[in-house]
Amino acid sequence: MKEDALQKGFPVPGEAAIRERLLRKDVEATDLATLTDFFRFHAATSEGEIVGKMVSDSPNTFAEQYFAGFERITGTLIDVDVRSEVYNVSIL
Repeated sequence: MKEDALQKGFPVPGEAAIRERLLRKDVEATDLATLTDFFRFHAATSEGEIVGKMVSDSPNTFAEQYFAGFERITGTLIDVDVRSEVYNVSIL
C-alpha cells in the first residue's frame, strides 16, 4: 500500500486507515493460494523459541491463531476445508 501511494503521489496511509480497509466487519476471506503462500513465508522466516528451528506444530499453531483473530475481528468465517488444507501445507 505504501509503495502504491507513493507512486501515485498520494499520502501514505496510516495504520488506522489500513486496519479500516483490511480488517473491517464482513471483509472477504483471503483465497487458499494466498493463505498457503503466506503461511509458507511465515514458516520459512521464523525460528522456534526453544531450539531455534521450526517444528511441525509451530506453523499450525500460528495458522490457528491467525484464523481465530481474523474471524473475531472481521466476523467472517473461514471455510473448514480451507483451514484443513492450510494445516496440510508442507513447510519444508
